[in-house]
Amino acid sequence: MQYEVYTKGVYQVVKITKPLSLVSDITGLENVIHELLKKNRVHIAVHFMSGSYLHSGTAACLIYCWEIIRERHGTLALVNANEDILNFLKIMNFDSKVRIYNTEKGLELDDFE
Repeated sequence: MQYEVYTKGVYQVVKITKPLSLVSDITGLENVIHELLKKNRVHIAVHFMSGSYLHSGTAACLIYCWEIIRERHGTLALVNANEDILNFLKIMNFDSKVRIYNTEKGLELDDFE
């Protein structure tokens, strides 16, 4: 899986450059997040491509990333999560732990004040 990293507002955006399928492996996301945290970048947004789906492995990776970001008093946001992803997150009650934005415009407006 490939990732593109850039800044939007207070967030470092990690854009997953391919749609996630039921067999996608996003464990590389953990490495990207660790590198950002080493640079004191604690507000991180994961941007999904349209047509992405989550399964237990990708959800576990997101939860792990949320935990390590939270330990650093940061915030995990999700961008462009489609209805299937939102339903999956809701079932796990994970939607209450992350910020969810339809577009990156919301990231630019979020200043945590």
